[in-house]
This record gives sequence, structure tokens and C-alpha cells, in this order.
Amino acid sequence: MSTSDATTSSSTNNSFKTPRIRIKTLNALQYIPFCPEEKKPKVGQVFETLESAELFYKEYCTIGGFTPRLTTTKRIKGNELPNSFALRNVVCNRQGVKKSRKRKRTDTDTTENDAESDVIDVSRVRPITRIDSRALVQFKYQENGTYIVTRFDEAHNHPLASPESTIFLKGNRKMTEGHKTYIGNFDAQMFVENLIGRKDTCSSFYFDFIVDENKCLAGVFWADSIYIKNYMLFGEVLSADATYGTNKYDMVFVPFTGVDHHKRCITFGARLIGDESIECYTWLFKTFLEAMGGYQPRIIITDQDKSMKSVVPEVFKESTHRLCMWHIMKKLREKVSYQLFQDEDFKTRLNRCVWNNQLEPDEFEEQWGKIMIDYQLVEHEWFSDLYDLREQWIPAYFKDVFMSGLMRVTSRSESENSFFDRFLTPHLTLVEFWVCYESALEAQRHKQSKLNSDNKHSEIPRKTKSNLEVHASEMYSHNIIKDFQIELVAALSDCHFKDVEKIDETKIYILTDLQMPNKSWNVAYSPDNMEITCSYFMFQRMGLLCRHCLWILHNQDFQKIPEQCIMQRWTKATMSKPVFDNDGKLIDVSQKFSDRKSFEY
Repeated sequence: MSTSDATTSSSTNNSFKTPRIRIKTLNALQYIPFCPEEKKPKVGQVFETLESAELFYKEYCTIGGFTPRLTTTKRIKGNELPNSFALRNVVCNRQGVKKSRKRKRTDTDTTENDAESDVIDVSRVRPITRIDSRALVQFKYQENGTYIVTRFDEAHNHPLASPESTIFLKGNRKMTEGHKTYIGNFDAQMFVENLIGRKDTCSSFYFDFIVDENKCLAGVFWADSIYIKNYMLFGEVLSADATYGTNKYDMVFVPFTGVDHHKRCITFGARLIGDESIECYTWLFKTFLEAMGGYQPRIIITDQDKSMKSVVPEVFKESTHRLCMWHIMKKLREKVSYQLFQDEDFKTRLNRCVWNNQLEPDEFEEQWGKIMIDYQLVEHEWFSDLYDLREQWIPAYFKDVFMSGLMRVTSRSESENSFFDRFLTPHLTLVEFWVCYESALEAQRHKQSKLNSDNKHSEIPRKTKSNLEVHASEMYSHNIIKDFQIELVAALSDCHFKDVEKIDETKIYILTDLQMPNKSWNVAYSPDNMEITCSYFMFQRMGLLCRHCLWILHNQDFQKIPEQCIMQRWTKATMSKPVFDNDGKLIDVSQKFSDRKSFEY
């Protein structure tokens, strides 16, 4: 190769600490990395393993300002072990030429000549990186098990990266072992410092943490202003579910969950604890209440964890504790024999007994007793324990208690667990957990914003000609309107008058329901104050008028739903309410609204 002149890039740019040598050949410019001789491969150089050879060349690439790429490989005959190669070529990642894709001519193409039909069809323009760079190193296997450099071409046909831009090279985007070691040693500290930074930049951001006797992180809780606002609006029913498998330290992830006005799960704050001890749960629940201004939920739902059962009554003194039905019924497979679990009749009867909110307590006890006798489960310890706890998880015992669907819907806890499983894995560091959790939360909040927008700019098709449906469409969110429509259609088609009684100024209507033929339903209606209640207790339980109440309103020629029969948490306007933080500062304002001091039911 004849050379007419050679200069270094450092002569024109003093900021380069590692010069790249530029050489002018007869045909084109060539660029040779400038690096210490001991870092440069040499023909005849021997390496103990192929991995050490590749590592040496990658270090040379980093210093030289380009990214390597593995290409030609030939395996050692008769050796199927990984990395048992007889020949390995490592090239510059700009080696080769990108092939052009031509659009296939079809009958609908209209071109003036054949040349125009060969125009490259590029649907998305991408930068070209491969320009036939010829830099390469070749490692060849020797009989003694070592690898020798048999070829080394160091010249490139493109400029090399400056030291300032090497961080953007593809090969440098991966986390090094040094970085991993540093994060491993200082993971908890970096995690907490990140939360401190959030607090410094946002006064409404709340967080707290504790350490154990070994100065290791034992618990951390954080909540921003959106968490707090959502809890003030939708926190009357709260679910606490301990989840494992979200980080490499086996810290327990405890999401506090509620249901928003779209009937979707919504998260109130984030927390990690070192274990499920009474001490950890006591600290966690007290910290949660402090962050939320001391507002206690009306109902708190948990699994059967013994520590939780002990701590909840002590911390949530004004709340009623209930057990999650989904967690209980999920254990059925492991608590009964394989043959019994495969018995569809058994599972059907049990589900109808457990999930049926139409049953009275004595009816539930009668059906439960028959199932236990028929399947020889009277002495079964697990079923006996569940029966003793029946008032804490069977709907028949709290039909008139508002639950917002958290216990009744079997998929609620399952969907929330599945949602976080898409973002969190057991191998995450705390810093990685933070990033993944924030991504999950952003996805949840984005979905809520999208539904809020849909409520404003779209409508649900009407199912009836009733003005009650028109009013409901103006008031309720779309998902609630769909539930309302089901009840209204049933009121107009399935409900029929049976009898009426009068007690003072209140009329007691007795109705039958074709969908629930074994019972009659009593609806009490007071014309003076327009109060209406039904023995089905759907409004008390779900916050929505049942078909029996709607039959009364329809036949009394109501044009609108009475104001006291509309639960504000299900309306489109509920997100417009402002919320105040612990210091009385306004967190969010959409319209004038007085500071609330308790939950509205």
C-alpha cells in the first residue's frame, strides 16, 4: 500500500484524547485506530481460549472507536461443545453492504417506462450503517487447544468514533460487570436516593423507609400526588395483596388496590417490605395511613396471612376487615383430592353456594352443610376453618355493604397480579424494580386517561327509549352505563308487579323477576323524599340501582335518576374534584370544591 501522507485527527481537534490515524491511499481515505501497541492484535499472537481472544479484540475496538461483529465460524469436527470453533472471524460492524429492496411491479402500477418500476420502495427511511468496511481479525484453533491470530486488517474506510462519542457505540450500550457490581453493592442506597430526589423536586411526594439491625433496607413506601388523589376519590374499599417474585432480594411487594370509576383496578402508592412479620406490616400500614392524611377505608380486603389478620384491626380501627374470595377459592386445587377437584358437579355446587349474593345467611349455611355431607367433607380441616370465618368472606353476610366489586369479581385480584407480572420479574435489582414499576404505573394511568377521554368524546349506544337511560348516559362512565343498561332492560322485560303494601307514607312493592324466579323482591318507595330501597341490596353493595328499583322509577314516570341514588364515585365528573395534601395544599384543581374530611359513600 503506497502512502502519500499521514496525519492525526489530534492536530485539528485538541479535545481528542485518543487520536485516530487517517491515511490517504491512491483510491480512498482509510482510518486506522490509534492505540497502544500492547492493546493491538498481532499476527501470530496466541490466546489460551477463544473467549479471551474475543475479549482482547473488543477492548481494542473500544479504544479504537468502532464496534466489532462476529461473522465466519467453523466448528471443530466431532466436538459439539459450545464455543468449540476451529475458525472465528471478527469484523467491524460496518462490514458488508446493505441490499436494496425493490418494489415488485403489479398490474396496478402506472409507470411511464420500465426504469421507473425499479425505483426502490422505502416505506421507512433508516440510516445505512454497512459500507463494506474491511477491518477484521481471524482466530484459528490449534491442536494444543489455544487460538492464534492468523490475519489482522486494521484499516477502516470510515471515520472512527471520538472518545466523546464511544459511549453511543452499539457495543458499549450494555452494562459492564463493573457497573453490575457497583449497583449490586449500592443498589438500596441508589434506590432510596432516587426517592429523596423525587421528594426534593415535588413537595406532595411522600416516602419513608426503615432499615434492620444490619443496616439493610427492611421496608420502603412511596406515593405521589396522583396516588393520594386516587385514594381520596376511590379508597373507600382497599385491597392489600402481598406478592412475591418481583425482585432479586425476595422483598415482599404489597400493592394497595382499589377500583376507579371505570371499574378498573387502580393502585394507591407502592411499597416493599423485607418480610411478612407483624412489625413490617404494622410499619407499612401506619405509613400508608400517614401518607393518605389519616383517612381510613371503609373496608380493607386481604388474604388469609396471619400477620395481616393481626395487624389490620390494630391499625385500621375504623375499617371492617374482609378476606379476598379469589385467594381463598384459588387454594381449592391444593386442599382437596385430585378426583374431587375434577368433579364438575362439586365445583358447580360449591361456586353457586359461595359466590351467590342472593342467598340469605341461613340459606348459605343449609347449602354448605349439604355439600359437606354429600362429599364427605364434614371433618375436613380447611373447609371447617373457612366455615368458621364465613362472616368475613361469604357475600350472604354483608349483602348491604358497599364493596365496589373487589370481592365479588373473581378476576379482580387475578388481573391485578397478571398486570404487574408483565413488568416485574424475580431477577430485578431495586433500581430496576423502580424503573419497571414506574412503567407499569404509567401504563395504568395512561389507560385511565384514555377512558376519561372516551367518556367525553364518545357515547354508548342506547338500549331503550327510557329517559332514565339518557340521564344515566350523561352522568355515569361508560363501563357503569353498560351495567345500568343491563338492569334497565331487565326492569322493562323481566320484572313484574305482584302486590303492594303501605306502611305510613312508604309503599312496599312486591315484584317478581324472571331471571330470579324462586324469590320475590320487596322495594320500599317513599314519594315524599323519593327514597327507594330494595331487598336485593344492589345499590348498597355496588352503588348502582337494581332492576327492581328501576321498575319503580319507570312506572312512577321518573325522567331522571334521583340525586341520592347516584353514587358520585361512578360518575364522569368524579375526577374533576380537587384533593388536598396533608398540609392543606391543593394537589389538583379542576373546579371549585371544598376540602373533604371523610369519604363519601
